[in-house]
Amino acid sequence: MSVVTGSRIIDRLRRSNLVRLLGATLVVQLLFWLGFNPIFIQPATAPVEFYEVTQLSVAEPGAPDATALARAQFRPIDPQPSVMFPIGYSAVRAEIELEQIPSEGLAMLDQNGGDNSQIYVNGQLLHGEGEMRLPGVTYHALTRQIIRIPPAMLVTGTNRIDTLRVFDMPQPGANFPSLFGNYDEVTSAFGWRAFLLGPARIISLTTGCVLALFIFVALLRAQRRTLLVWLLLLTVSWAMRSHFLMWVDMPLHGFDRGLYYAVATLFLSACWPILIDAWSDRPIRFFKPAMLAIFAAAAAVIAWWLMVQQDNSSWDRSTDLIDKVGMIFMAIMLGRVIWHFLTTDDERHWEGAILLTLGLTVAIFLVNIILWGRNTPYLTITQPLMLLAFSMAFFARNFRLFQSSAQISALLQTQLDERTAELAQAHAREKELVRLEAHGAERQRILRDMHDGLGSQLMSMLMMAKRGKASQDAIVEGIQSVIDEMRLMIDSMDSVGESLSSALAIFRRRMVPRIEAAGFTCVWQMAEDCPLPDYGPRDVLQIFRILQEAVTNALKHSGGDRITIAIRPGGSTDHPLRITIADNGAGLTASDGRGRGLVNMRARARSLHAGLDISGAGTGSQVALDLPAGQERHR
Repeated sequence: MSVVTGSRIIDRLRRSNLVRLLGATLVVQLLFWLGFNPIFIQPATAPVEFYEVTQLSVAEPGAPDATALARAQFRPIDPQPSVMFPIGYSAVRAEIELEQIPSEGLAMLDQNGGDNSQIYVNGQLLHGEGEMRLPGVTYHALTRQIIRIPPAMLVTGTNRIDTLRVFDMPQPGANFPSLFGNYDEVTSAFGWRAFLLGPARIISLTTGCVLALFIFVALLRAQRRTLLVWLLLLTVSWAMRSHFLMWVDMPLHGFDRGLYYAVATLFLSACWPILIDAWSDRPIRFFKPAMLAIFAAAAAVIAWWLMVQQDNSSWDRSTDLIDKVGMIFMAIMLGRVIWHFLTTDDERHWEGAILLTLGLTVAIFLVNIILWGRNTPYLTITQPLMLLAFSMAFFARNFRLFQSSAQISALLQTQLDERTAELAQAHAREKELVRLEAHGAERQRILRDMHDGLGSQLMSMLMMAKRGKASQDAIVEGIQSVIDEMRLMIDSMDSVGESLSSALAIFRRRMVPRIEAAGFTCVWQMAEDCPLPDYGPRDVLQIFRILQEAVTNALKHSGGDRITIAIRPGGSTDHPLRITIADNGAGLTASDGRGRGLVNMRARARSLHAGLDISGAGTGSQVALDLPAGQERHR
């Protein structure tokens, strides 16, 4: 029972979803047919009274010039709305009677086909752009316009207007009388249609190129790219087709040019259902390969007709197949949209409505072509408009997502800044605690040294004095030793800085005057390229104490007159810095009294993972401290 109820709810949701789609489609259709179509595609115009063509004749001149046209044999015919023209030249002559010449001249609307044309009025060339001579013709006939026949070229009575056309491959055309009317009336009635067939194409092409560039930039920054790839391919193929209709000096000619048009148009039609499949976010398996297979099969057939057979019906069959395959693609596109909203609870109804409207208008255009041969302007205007509207709807929806992402990013950045500030404060507190801990440990050591060192020496001197065994020299030496020990302890109570660089500077400032006051010469040597590793405050303090102890020992026990302090690069990457303190005294002996000081120095070096080498005999002693690479182990 619950399963049945659930399926009914799902069916209702699907039906309501489809109803919303149909409602949005109805709104878009009403806007299109009641607003856009009567205003921009087929606006109402005042009726025009055209002059009657009294006689229609055709001829086949051998060359595209006035001489060949004058020698051509014209024969009268009835209007022929559909004729298959072979490669070559064809001329149609229309004769009209004028009782009086209009002051503003006549307007001519050419209704015949061809790749390029020249118009002669009473034997004089009126209009003709580009190249007419085969095989390198241009295609200025694509740019339809209202042609003005000035009064100076007209005569009272019979006027002959000859249209000389060139065809660079067999194709259908017409032997049909052109329309002639009062220039002001015709431009007023057909000016907008001429705009649609001329400048509007430039606007359409420009829109397609700008939109393609915009989509390409979005594609480069997108994470999910499938939809944007096909939207870009669709836009580019539309721009290529639009450019074809304006490319009057195209380097491809004849059947090659026809194949370019066929492939571009077929691919444009194939892109629409593939785009819809990608837009649905639930692509059907093998759908895209199937659409591409239909495109490839149709393109292969057309390529065979145009590049291999190349008979008089090749182009006609090709255009017929293009239209029919286009209808198939449009039907699949409409079905894919409807199927998506039947099977998915999607809220993108307006985008779906735009796609359905586009499919319907393109289908109307193709039906007019296939059944009645009427080239309605729906495709030229509607397709870029709907493509632009769909792109705007898509990007508007995603821009809202981008805006939300930006807000989330700003929030995350604020939180990150707060956490960074908290971590900085915690790091500063920890660093201060480590420093205080290091100094506290050092004070404890000093207290022990005071008890074991100063206390022991003072007690020994006191006992010697009580027993009367203390000589003056022994007392002086003992007091001097106590004073030196106290100075070392007092120095230990002061801060030595947070870095090795500051500690060395303090060491030099304190120790050099003390060495010189004791009658020694101090030599300070520090290499310019010497690396100073980064240590924590505890390690810096240990290094300072080792150097301090080494200098004190040299002052007390060396018996020399020079102390050299050298800071140089180490001999390995593991120990990049070496500090040596050397004297020129008598060297080390077994009874020099340095036992406790050397023990402290070695203990400190081990805590640093540093190398400590104490050597020397006869020519002085040397303390070499090899420091490891920077490590903030005690921060």
